[in-house]
Parts: sequence; C-alpha cells; structure tokens
Amino acid sequence: MSEILILVLLFVGAIVVLFLKDYLSRPPQAPGSTDRGANQKELELTIEELARYDGVKNKNIYVALKNVIFDVTKSEHYNPVDGSYRIFNGKDASVALGKMKLDNPEYFNSYATTKLSPGEQSILDDWYGRYMMKYPVIGKIVTDKKHE
Repeated sequence: MSEILILVLLFVGAIVVLFLKDYLSRPPQAPGSTDRGANQKELELTIEELARYDGVKNKNIYVALKNVIFDVTKSEHYNPVDGSYRIFNGKDASVALGKMKLDNPEYFNSYATTKLSPGEQSILDDWYGRYMMKYPVIGKIVTDKKHE
C-alpha cells in the first residue's frame, strides 16, 4: 500500500471516529426533526446568507448538504474556535464531503455548479443520511430570494 493511501485511510478513519463519538453522545431525536416552533417557517437562505451562521458572526451554526440546511450549533465538533468540523461552519459542504477533499476552498459552496461522480455522489448521500439522523433541518438553500 502506498503511503498516500494509508494517510487517506487514516484521515477518513479519524473523521468517522469523531462523527461516531459525537453521534453516540447525543440524545435520540426524530430523523430530520427541528427545534423550531410550529409558527416558525422554514428558512430560505442564499449561500451568502448562510455564511453569517458560522458561530462567529452569529451564535447559531448552520451547515448545508444537498441544499438542505442543518443546525449543528449544539455539537462541540462545530465550535468555531477548536471544533474538528469548524471548516464546514456557514457553508455548503456537499462537494467537499462527496469528494472527501476538505483542503480545497473551491469545493465549498459549489454544490449547484459541480458535478460529482457516481462514487462521490454515493459518499455524499451517506453523509446526508447521517446529518438527517443527527441534526435538525431548519431550511434550504435558495439561489435567489423571491420578492414577497
């Protein structure tokens, strides 16, 4: 096995361990549930608006996958100072997670414009399922705000 493959496998393993540790420490909730009240409507945010929810500019922390916005505020892994997943804060992480390449800024906020291979789409679908089971859905990404 090449050294690069071993490093990639270690990196992926570390992410899985961190995710499972956080997942197992959370109380159970209904899949895709939301903490929002019945009178609050689903958020519709553009990518630019989503960026405000990074835990620094706003106390809430949101991450989007496949145009669905999740509230990850309560997870220590998204802490804006030292959280292991803080790179996702306020971003659409779909392409970065699908490609498993977190070091390229072009892979963030590019779900609408980047084509994923079938294998990458499968990886993204797996991450999406995990987020649906773990974090409240609070809205969706829109490309343009409709004038009401």
